[in-house]
Amino acid sequence: MTIQLQEIASVIQGVNLTRVGTSAKTAGAQSVEVLTLKEFNESMGIPYRLEQEKDTRIWIEENQLNKIRFTEENMVVIHLLSQRTTTIPLNYEKLLIPSNFVVVDFQQQVDVKFFEWYFNEHVEVRRQIQLATQGSSVSSLSISMLRQMEMSLPPIQLQMRIGKIVQAVQQKKRLTEERMELEDQYIHELLSVKMEESK
Repeated sequence: MTIQLQEIASVIQGVNLTRVGTSAKTAGAQSVEVLTLKEFNESMGIPYRLEQEKDTRIWIEENQLNKIRFTEENMVVIHLLSQRTTTIPLNYEKLLIPSNFVVVDFQQQVDVKFFEWYFNEHVEVRRQIQLATQGSSVSSLSISMLRQMEMSLPPIQLQMRIGKIVQAVQQKKRLTEERMELEDQYIHELLSVKMEESK
């Protein structure tokens, strides 16, 4: 059965930082860290090789803090420009969600790892995204397009099985990348030692 995403979830855009930000001198203002593409990519298991984005902290008035969304473990977040989704790991909790991200709050049982795979990889979802963004100079997803996105979700038991496979593949990929990085470091150090010995 095909349903729209808005039938099973709320799709909520993050906050405009210029609207909620204040001065460090404002009485009672608190400094909070902002979710960036770095944390998003790393949550997906993609190394972020660019220089860290500037201004990853912002000052917010204390009375605004309970009105805005912060990341939580296993929260589903979509990056509008890259058209990808991820689930937030524990180490990236409590980051302010800016307006280039949306949160998907499911109102019925959906396996979040399954949804991550389904949104990022399934041909039907990718086709809808391609149709919605073709001809546009900026390929950013719209909130209305996301809400109306059609999905065919299997029974929760199958979602969970697929979700576990997705997690295992992601873990293997992370371990492989870590091993390759360690090997690169070892070779670099070895070559540096050889250079020193030849002097």
